[in-house]
Amino acid sequence: MPRISPQLVLASSSPQRRAILERLGVSFTVRPADCPEIEQGDPGEVALENALRKARVAQKLGMEAGGGAEVVLGCDTLVALEGTIYGKPRDEQEARATLQALSGATHEVISGVAVLLGGEGRSATDRSQGGQRTASHAPR
Repeated sequence: MPRISPQLVLASSSPQRRAILERLGVSFTVRPADCPEIEQGDPGEVALENALRKARVAQKLGMEAGGGAEVVLGCDTLVALEGTIYGKPRDEQEARATLQALSGATHEVISGVAVLLGGEGRSATDRSQGGQRTASHAPR
């Protein structure tokens, strides 16, 4: 009997995440996970929890649709400065405030990744340091 390979599902509509998988030559489907994200707490724990939430929602949607074996990939990336999380700005004013806060400061870029297959799962976080141009040089 032939072995059936699970389909990879990206629990995100992020063009950057799609592009990474496409550059790798990986076959996948996109199933954006509309779920509430937490925005407060330890930045690493927040990124990891949000990645897990997205993966779980996408996995549940696949099971409800009667899908077969799937590997679900959930990701979340955030920026933190001195423990304060800067999420996606809601408007231009908030974007300017974020750029001002990060201007000239070294901040952390934290990514959480969760991979689920059936009842099994693995997750991890990665942290890197980022620098921001001064606000006077930031694009307008």
